[in-house]
Amino acid sequence: MSKLANKAKSSKLKESLQQMSLDQKPKERLIRQVKHKEHPRSYRLDPEIMNTLKSSLDRINELTPKKVSEARLVKALIWLSKEISEEKILKALKEVW
Repeated sequence: MSKLANKAKSSKLKESLQQMSLDQKPKERLIRQVKHKEHPRSYRLDPEIMNTLKSSLDRINELTPKKVSEARLVKALIWLSKEISEEKILKALKEVW
């Protein structure tokens, strides 16, 4: 036999494969976790609320060097709602209802 064949016989890969076959453990499969995508939502806003949103957006865009989108402003307002008391939110709900 050639030197290469002798090396192949005693390679570490072959030894590890033999060791794995001796252990006979069931192979564990990796399962890819599927993340559920959030679907876009749309909300209908009446003209009065849209005008209020646009005027707020205009005021914000005057102060910031980078233009802010309506969606980003709505996200910021939702994030701020964590700090607003429930009484204030209920009062605002009654006004816009």
